[in-house]
Amino acid sequence: MGKFFSAVRESIGLFSDNPKLVLPKLIVAFLYSFVFVLSAGFFLDVFQDPEGTSLLTGIFLLAVESLFMLVDLFVNIMFPFMVKQHRSGSGISLRGAFNEALKGFLPAAIPVISIFVALAVAAVCWTSVFMVLLYDGSPLLGGMNALLLFGPVALMIVAAVFAFYLVIPVSTIERKGFFGSLSRSLSISLSNWKDVSKATVFSFAVSGVSMLLALAINLVSPEDGLVFWAAFIIVRFLTAYIFTYIYVLNPVFYFSYAAALYPVNETVAANANGAANATGAASTSHGKKPKKAS
Repeated sequence: MGKFFSAVRESIGLFSDNPKLVLPKLIVAFLYSFVFVLSAGFFLDVFQDPEGTSLLTGIFLLAVESLFMLVDLFVNIMFPFMVKQHRSGSGISLRGAFNEALKGFLPAAIPVISIFVALAVAAVCWTSVFMVLLYDGSPLLGGMNALLLFGPVALMIVAAVFAFYLVIPVSTIERKGFFGSLSRSLSISLSNWKDVSKATVFSFAVSGVSMLLALAINLVSPEDGLVFWAAFIIVRFLTAYIFTYIYVLNPVFYFSYAAALYPVNETVAANANGAANATGAASTSHGKKPKKAS
């Protein structure tokens, strides 16, 4: 079994054995729900009465959402430390991970924020070029406006996620600094491009499930009152679980390539081997039968 599938199996076991891992993301989901409700009301007011809508309200909502994004990033930075705790056999401590993330927040956050800003600037630049071509009626567009607008932006996002898939665990665990974290993450991605590609596609697919769940809320009318809010809360909970798993898989995947630096505790390794033996029958589908016990 390849490292990618081993990482997926290990992350599923870790996630299922430690339900408290989802608590930080549940808090983030609650915060985003607060912003979602306020933003929905704000945009509704904008469409109904543009002149009567307060600009300060929009600026306030933008500031609050930016703050919650930083909180979300802080939570994401906690996960490599929790996975490291698990692999050392010390047990997962949310408080310990919180303290570690607090000490290493800036070195880990700056590369992530820089990538996000670079993507945003690139997307704005391309959109500006596209709008100029569209306004001038350029034949370069060839009637494929939507594809040419969103296609390059999507490719930039996918390329960035692939190249810097491991930037959070690298910057938090190895503490290599800004350029060191970026180059180390890029180096791992390029040298293990097959497995990193699988992890990237897998993460996008799981995120897509979360987006579909979010869109499913539209099937329930807000006028239904209790039914709508029940569906909204359920979807937020499911979203929290999905993104928790994504951010558990990420450092597990990283540690599978840094095993020499951070070996697994013998007890943890024994448990993992036991789980592998219990699911050994599944390997027959890959053309290899599990060994019989003597």
